Amino acid sequence: MSGILMFGLAGCIALPLASDPAPFEVSVPDVDPVEFAADGPLKNSDPQTLISDFLLASAAGTNDDFATARLFLTAASQQVWAPDDEALIYDTASSPSISIKGDEGSGTLTATVTVPAVASVNSEGVMTRSEDSMISSTFNLVQEGGQWRIDSPEDAFIVSQTAFSAAYEQANLYFPARTGDALVADPRWYPSRRLASHLLSGLIAGPSQTIEAAVMNAIPGGTTFPAQGVEISDQIAKVDLSSPTVGEGTPRQLLAWEVTETLLQDSQISTVDLSLSGVSLEGVETPALSSYSLDTRIALQAGRIGSLAGSTLTPFDLPISPASSASYPAVSPINRDVVAWREGNSLVVSASGAQGAHSSVDVGSGNEAGAPSIDRFGWVWSPASTSGPIIATTPDGQVGRVPMNETGVVSVLRVAISPDGARALVLSGTPSNATAWMFAVARDSSGVPLGLEDGQAILGIHGQIADLSWAGSSSYVVVRSAESSADSDDMELDEVAIGGFVSQSEVPDQALAVSAGLTTANVCVKVRSGSVTCRTGALWQAMPATFADVRFPG
Repeated sequence: MSGILMFGLAGCIALPLASDPAPFEVSVPDVDPVEFAADGPLKNSDPQTLISDFLLASAAGTNDDFATARLFLTAASQQVWAPDDEALIYDTASSPSISIKGDEGSGTLTATVTVPAVASVNSEGVMTRSEDSMISSTFNLVQEGGQWRIDSPEDAFIVSQTAFSAAYEQANLYFPARTGDALVADPRWYPSRRLASHLLSGLIAGPSQTIEAAVMNAIPGGTTFPAQGVEISDQIAKVDLSSPTVGEGTPRQLLAWEVTETLLQDSQISTVDLSLSGVSLEGVETPALSSYSLDTRIALQAGRIGSLAGSTLTPFDLPISPASSASYPAVSPINRDVVAWREGNSLVVSASGAQGAHSSVDVGSGNEAGAPSIDRFGWVWSPASTSGPIIATTPDGQVGRVPMNETGVVSVLRVAISPDGARALVLSGTPSNATAWMFAVARDSSGVPLGLEDGQAILGIHGQIADLSWAGSSSYVVVRSAESSADSDDMELDEVAIGGFVSQSEVPDQALAVSAGLTTANVCVKVRSGSVTCRTGALWQAMPATFADVRFPG
């Protein structure tokens, strides 16, 4: 079998079918937790039925380590097939089309399965969304013992999004930031069965390339754990790592921190009993998780910026007042010590307090450069056409150009830093033809930004992108023109989990800017007319016209 993603071919494939495609889904027993079940091959099964039943058995494979699915293979292939190397996920609203070619009398046939792709997940649990593509997999069928069997399939399996989401769970590997004072999420997809063991294996293997520049792994290379996996009894996970020497103090604290916080995501675990080469780490104190204040709205009103409760503004104590032309207020996600806003071509940055420092930087581009973004270290980020494309500055006037290792990013419209300070969303291009990028933020040991690395264009987001914003440290929102409408004023909100799926929801038309809180449930949108509408849960509410802008910290 050879499985490939064919880009741009959706709707353009005409294949002869042995029969019309039928609704295809794995039966889901009405129990908790959900477990799929499938049967082995029927005796004297015809090629079409064999492939269809094999797909069913593969979708249920994580429940029995693909033992049932292997029964559809030749004896030699059963021994070497590694289906969990890659999961090819298709749209549940579609049904796989199966085409059989060849002469049955020859004892050799070829079956081709095609279906619209949604995403793929590799053996490391990293998801890659598919953009306008098809899954196309070819199976070689041979006669063995008078029965049709699949020979030498590719190391992958095909599964619907519904079946995949029921059998797999998105969880985070937590790695310490290079500053050593925060944990950074590296989202992965692992089978819900034996989740803790998958998580521990992922930690030992290390972070994905896309975030490696921003984190470190406290687990030394060469570390192993028992082959039977993580032992869980009475919600206590017993973990004994066999590892090279790990120093006392901070190195052991960081190791215990990343392992404990990662494994506690397993609902079967409430306590982690961790030892290192037989020596218990029970007495090792782990750092406290960083606390971010992300759901308190901030607002700009009549030359004042402050916290918003209902329709009441509590102004921040600032050494200067925003001008009448001010827009896009921003505040630190940790505290209220740093506040920033735009005034025409200037980025104004201020420390709290009547005697606080303040500075102004010419960034050019007028208000098209969008909102500034303040990271947890107090650095204020902004596009800057005059010295850019991106700068970071502080209230006392420090200004630094932030280099990027991606030459494809030009004309930066917006930069947004995640609350944990580890990732940057960058919107580049023009408002009518923009591209969204994700970068890892490299910093020195004190949090000073050194550059943006390992840039990746974000797939699965189409159309005219107006703006984007973080929603916590592991998800974000994008406002763009609705794909289903010919009117560019019709907008939609993409809600995206890093390394996960995209969901769409409604957003006010003519949206110009967006800001989100801790989750995608809290979102404020500013439209071209200047009015602001905020969503809490599923309800959108217009804000009083006296507020020039309403946003969330960060």
